[in-house]
Amino acid sequence: MHDSTYIAAYLITNFFNLASIHRFMLAFYEKRRTNRLICIGAHILYFIATSLIYLFLDIPILTLSINIIILFLISFTYDSAVRKCILSTAFTLLFMMIPEILVGAFTDYFRFSVFTKGRYSSAVGVIVMRVTTYMLAQIVFRIRILRKSQTVSILEWGATFAVPIFTITLQSIIAGGDVSKGWFIASAIMILALNVVTFYLYASLSRNYIKQKEHALLKQENELYSKQCRMMEESTKELQIFRHDLKNRMLGICRYLDAGQLSEADDVIRELSGVMEKNTLRSVTGNLAVDSIINYKLPAPILN
Repeated sequence: MHDSTYIAAYLITNFFNLASIHRFMLAFYEKRRTNRLICIGAHILYFIATSLIYLFLDIPILTLSINIIILFLISFTYDSAVRKCILSTAFTLLFMMIPEILVGAFTDYFRFSVFTKGRYSSAVGVIVMRVTTYMLAQIVFRIRILRKSQTVSILEWGATFAVPIFTITLQSIIAGGDVSKGWFIASAIMILALNVVTFYLYASLSRNYIKQKEHALLKQENELYSKQCRMMEESTKELQIFRHDLKNRMLGICRYLDAGQLSEADDVIRELSGVMEKNTLRSVTGNLAVDSIINYKLPAPILN
């Protein structure tokens, strides 16, 4: 029979485990197919079902089966094909099992049967399992960001490893001291919450930085659009003047030709050709963004 400290540690870390599952899902999927409440409900169902199985049965094969079923239900709340839901469930379960196997081995839990009641009772061990799982979830999520051709800073990678390691070390120190069960449980809650809050705040800062960067780019783009519009407006006005002037000059050319003054007519024609060559925008592709940038960087005189 497990003592109360281990039971409390298991339930607390099982709730914390929802953050890891959520992070895994964000690594595998772009968006949800259901509304937010259904997705949250599926996560809560995972916590309730796995906790009840543990409290009343604690048989590994049943716990594994419940994990597979509910992880699949959670993945199905995201917009994807059934095959990808199966794969994401398998990978999520694999990443969750790796820390359990490793920590179980380090805490001398080698021999157990998947069909009989579990005997694992290390409160510190179960905390280390959950924190390590959360670290793996963060790593998988950042790898997904890299695959989308986005950058992950050295600081982000450092925080991904440093925060969980610091958490495990601190909790081990607390557990090694002469502390009461209540203080141990309270410290576990605070330390696990610290992980979630730290990464949440860091993610919020990253999103704000990206939004500020996008806002700056949008502002610059709008300025280029505005300059392009002014250039087009000035070009239109000058073109109207040029057309009026061209009509008068064409009448003059006709008079020179009627009078046989070919050299004077040729001079006027050459003058008009020179004006028309320099009175053009450098870029007229029809793409406003491209035209704006090229004409901003390489401005041309307009209809002098």
